[in-house]
Amino acid sequence: DQEEMLGILDDVLGVSASPRIRMIIDMGWAAQEQGTDVIEYEARANRVQPKFEHIAICVYDTAKFGADVMIDVL
Repeated sequence: DQEEMLGILDDVLGVSASPRIRMIIDMGWAAQEQGTDVIEYEARANRVQPKFEHIAICVYDTAKFGADVMIDVL
């Protein structure tokens, strides 16, 4: 669920006591929502993350996502 993931991202990055954390996000949940939903999520997450000094990396399993989606995400 896109809204839930964005909320979690905002909450976790916003309350961290560490000056900088590194967050790895497994995008497997989005494998069934391929297409514009994944691209929309990435665009929205890119607006959340810069509010903080932390590093967030979305990881995609290329066996679950087509090359067209990967190109659009990049």
